[in-house]
Amino acid sequence: MSTSTEGIALTKPTTTETYDVSIVNANSDLIANLLFGGDKGSDASSATALVLGDGSVFDVTGTTTITSIDAAKNYAGRVVLLQFDGALTFTNNTTTLKLPGNANITTAAGDLALMVSEGSDNWRCAVYTKYSGAAIKIADESVDSDAFVDGSIDAAHIASNAVTTAKINADAVTGAKIADDALDSEHYTDGSIDTAHLAADAVTGAKVADDAIDSEHYTDGSIDTAHIADNQVTLGKLSDGTQGGIIYYGGSGAPTELAAGSSGYFLKTQGGSANPVWAAVTSISQAVQSDIEGETNQDTYIPPDLVRHSPGVAKFYAKFNYSGTVQGTAYNTTSIADNGTGDLTVTIADDFSSANWVAGYTTETAYTRSTNIENGGQAAGTLQIRTTDNNGTASDGNYAHVFGLGDQ
Repeated sequence: MSTSTEGIALTKPTTTETYDVSIVNANSDLIANLLFGGDKGSDASSATALVLGDGSVFDVTGTTTITSIDAAKNYAGRVVLLQFDGALTFTNNTTTLKLPGNANITTAAGDLALMVSEGSDNWRCAVYTKYSGAAIKIADESVDSDAFVDGSIDAAHIASNAVTTAKINADAVTGAKIADDALDSEHYTDGSIDTAHLAADAVTGAKVADDAIDSEHYTDGSIDTAHIADNQVTLGKLSDGTQGGIIYYGGSGAPTELAAGSSGYFLKTQGGSANPVWAAVTSISQAVQSDIEGETNQDTYIPPDLVRHSPGVAKFYAKFNYSGTVQGTAYNTTSIADNGTGDLTVTIADDFSSANWVAGYTTETAYTRSTNIENGGQAAGTLQIRTTDNNGTASDGNYAHVFGLGDQ
């Protein structure tokens, strides 16, 4: 049998062809013998650029990452079988080292890789089988939606935070898919919540900002007394009126303004069945002394300087010691003369009209004293008083009190 110095050439598989990995896994020796004539090359030590000598089957030793293959005989169509003795990274490269799934492969002892050269040290892994029987990694972004069964992707297969708004169709999220109390104010577009989206009676007082409701928001006549706190209607809140006018309640019970009256008029009430009015002041004349003394019933007034002419008013009074010195106060009294022990004379400033007026006198002392008005000692303008002890002997007290009533 003749042999080829160029090796055995295989047809490059199309993208629709598949390989039965189990055949390679179970019959690797047979395949090597049939395809490669049992030509085992020297072990290849793992390196960045894996060096392959003569042969068709190689054991790859070591754990150094492999990024390319440097074969002594490199021609398109050359096929080699690599068996890895340990764990290393078989690095995918879209030009020089094309791996299944377009992704790196982490090898394990016993893994097999059927490599086909595309020339110029560019290699493609036609079949890769793991000794453990596990699947190799699928390249990132290599599986499209048409590979999934409808409805097969459930929540357990979706990574956290993986579903962005760009992945959701417009109007695809219904209210039933939104958790209760999950939407906060930041999720609403400004101005998007209109009255149609507010439930009746849903806006409570706690949701209304302070000082946010103005008069335009109230229905006319809606603010009644029940809604006004006590003592809240100040003068500034009352409507303006006319200067000098006053407010009163009319027959209907409604408040009414009484316009200002003429200067000098007074407010006159007219009972519960009539409105108040402004009325002129009736002039009142001054009472004369005779009317005061006679206590005549008339519409007059008594000025302060004539009050003393009233019959019930004292015309003079005084408190003094027995030396004649006034103690505290005295009214209409000129002087008090000390005539001797227990003997005093009071002189009145404004005399009575006669000597027939009522005199009052008492002494203030720690002992019992007798007081009397001197017989013949009462005149229109003077009063002589005497004080004696229990034996009838003239005696001074501590103080004397005296007053007079009558006509002046």
